[in-house]
Amino acid sequence: MCDKKFLIGIVMLLSVVLIAACAPTPTPVPPVPTQTPLPPPPTPSPTPLPRYPEDVSRVSVEVAYQQLGKNNVVFIDTRPLPQYTSSHIKGAISVPMEEFESRLKELPRDKDLILYCA
Repeated sequence: MCDKKFLIGIVMLLSVVLIAACAPTPTPVPPVPTQTPLPPPPTPSPTPLPRYPEDVSRVSVEVAYQQLGKNNVVFIDTRPLPQYTSSHIKGAISVPMEEFESRLKELPRDKDLILYCA
C-alpha cells in the first residue's frame, strides 16, 4: 500500500512538472520607445495691413481681370449695398466704403485684396 501511495505521488509530481514545462513562456515585450511629440507647425504670420495710401498698389483693369478666379485673390466691392446687390463681380465680397474700417478684421489677411468701386 505504501508503494502505491508513493507511485501516485510520483505520478502527480511528474504531471505537475510536465504541465509547468509545457506552459508557454511569456516572451518579453520590448519597451515602447518614447517619442518626443513634434512641435506644432509654425502659423504663418499674416501680411501686415498697409498704413498709408501710398503703400497700396494700384492695378489696372487688365491685371485685375487676369486675377479673376484665382484662389489667392479676393475682390472687395466698396460700393453701397444696393449697388452691389444689383451687379457685382462673381465671388466679390461687399464691404461698403463707410463700413470698411470697422470691418477690416473680416477681410482675409492671407490673400491679395482687389478693391473696386465701379
